[in-house]
Amino acid sequence: KRIRCSHFEPSAMERATRRMPAVIYLHGNSSSRLEALPVLSPLLQRGVTVFALDFAGSGLSDGEHVSLGYFEREDVEAAVEYLANSGTVSTIGLWGRSMGAVTALMCVARGHHSISGIVCDSPFADLQVLSKEFAESYLQIPVPKLMVSAALEIIRSTILQRANFDILDLAPIKIVDACTVPVMFVAAHDDKFIDPHHTKQLYEISS
Repeated sequence: KRIRCSHFEPSAMERATRRMPAVIYLHGNSSSRLEALPVLSPLLQRGVTVFALDFAGSGLSDGEHVSLGYFEREDVEAAVEYLANSGTVSTIGLWGRSMGAVTALMCVARGHHSISGIVCDSPFADLQVLSKEFAESYLQIPVPKLMVSAALEIIRSTILQRANFDILDLAPIKIVDACTVPVMFVAAHDDKFIDPHHTKQLYEISS
C-alpha cells in the first residue's frame, strides 16, 4: 500500500544545521494530513520540521479501512524509519490528535526507541467506554450496559471478520504505562465528542 506524506522543512540554503528535529503529525479520524497546516508555522519558526501523512484509508493514501490506531501505528513506524534513515533528522517526536493521539501512544508502548516524545491531543482511553458515552449523548438517555455490550459485540465480530483487528484492543488506558518517553496530554474542556476525563485518566496512569 502507498502512504501519501508531506515533509515541510527549510531549503538546504536556509537550514541552520544538516540535521534538524522533526515532528510527525498524526491526524484524527475522517481527516487527513491537511490537519497539520495550523502547526507548521509555530514549529518551523522554532527550527522543527513537520512530517505529515495520510493514514491508510484516509486522504490520498491507499487502503479501505480505518482502524482508529490499531493498524495506523504501522504507518507511523514506517514514517519513523524513513526519517531516521534520511540523514537530515536529529530527533523525532509525534503529535497526534484524537485517533492520531491513540496511535502515538500505541506506537510508543510497543517500544519504538527512535521516538523522543509525544503530544497527545484529546485521545480516548477506552473505545468501549467512549462508545457508551457517545450512545448516551446521541440518544440523550442512559443506555443499559447490556445493550451497549450487545451492540459492541456485533460490531466487534463484523470488524474482526472484515478488517482483521479486535476493537477491544483499542484501549490505550491498558498500555499507557508502558510509554517510556515524555508525553504531553492536551484536552479541550468543552469537547463534546471525547470527554476530557479520558485524557485525565491517561495522564494520571502515565505519571
